[in-house]
Amino acid sequence: MSNLAAACFACRRPLAVAEQLYTEAGEIVCQSCTTRAQVLEGHRKSAGMVRTLAYGNPLLALASFVYDPFLTLSIGAIGNGLFVLRRLVSDVQRGEHLSRSPSQKLAASVGLVLGVLSLVTKLLH
Repeated sequence: MSNLAAACFACRRPLAVAEQLYTEAGEIVCQSCTTRAQVLEGHRKSAGMVRTLAYGNPLLALASFVYDPFLTLSIGAIGNGLFVLRRLVSDVQRGEHLSRSPSQKLAASVGLVLGVLSLVTKLLH
């Protein structure tokens, strides 16, 4: 009697009953495919967070020209820009090529430069 009951939905590897896991849709998957899917989902969520930070950075920097108590918005725009740029560079170094990376770098850089300009103008006045 065979101990193999089904195959993995993703990789088609035969699985014993004890090795079977189920997706949210009810398909049978193996542990390695489940782990791979969870890692990819984490990367997707992280990339979405970085995208939001990158595109919001110029708005943060522009707001620092209007209202900037204790220089927090200027410093925040600078730190945010540095974080996004560092993160995008590390993603490329890990081999993750993001199609929107150039526009995110541009948005983060614009916010970074505007944040520096805002900080300098506030400190000189």
